Amino acid sequence: MTDEGTRLAVEAHRDVTVRLDALAGELPDADRDRLASVITRLLSRHGALT
Repeated sequence: MTDEGTRLAVEAHRDVTVRLDALAGELPDADRDRLASVITRLLSRHGALT
């Protein structure tokens, strides 16, 4: 990955993380863990975690 690609990936990850934290901020820990698990499975299924 180029330096620019790496920079964009890091920015995108940060932005998505901030948005998800804002959306799930009021959820109980157990629900947040389930949500994180589902998101991880979806990303993995679509090759985003390889």
